[in-house]
Amino acid sequence: MRTFSTDPHSPDCVFFLSDTRCVASSKIAIITYRNGDKEWTAKQFDIADEFVPCNDCIPIYFQGIFYLVSPFGQIASYDILTGEFRFVNLVMDNQFELDYNSYQRYEVFELNGYLTRINYGSLQGMYNDNFPRNPCIKRFDWSSNAWIPVSSLGDQSVFVGKQFFDVGRVKARHDEVLPNKMLLEEFRNNQNRRLLE
Repeated sequence: MRTFSTDPHSPDCVFFLSDTRCVASSKIAIITYRNGDKEWTAKQFDIADEFVPCNDCIPIYFQGIFYLVSPFGQIASYDILTGEFRFVNLVMDNQFELDYNSYQRYEVFELNGYLTRINYGSLQGMYNDNFPRNPCIKRFDWSSNAWIPVSSLGDQSVFVGKQFFDVGRVKARHDEVLPNKMLLEEFRNNQNRRLLE
């Protein structure tokens, strides 16, 4: 999967691509390109036996590191300065897998220095009345190496769009949005659009 570290026009932007399909199943390919580079940098790393790679999961970038989160809640990281690839957490979180398999959509993003994930949308689809009103929101606790429920977003609100990975957040008090809300864009019959809280 691929992502940018910052706005693509920024001189500090790094384009990041990870793939486990293009090489042997025991390897992961990490390909990066910094604005101003003359060529791409490609590296291969061994995948730990316990790690379940996910080519559909978008890498998350913050504090100089790209994070890859597996469907089981495992985490791998790639440091763009040192070129180090490592496994942060190899524990298979059964609840994470259950949430992953119970909801239609799954997004991971950074929120206040934490890897945060949102699971939402019933497996029966977003186009019916079974759309759950209470999405599952958890963050990764670095000290305990566990995904824990998020009880409050504080003064922030999170907007989740319909596109492949489109999560935005705002500081509500500065942007005149109600705080501690998660707003989901919903389409019905491909015509009407509304936000669900």
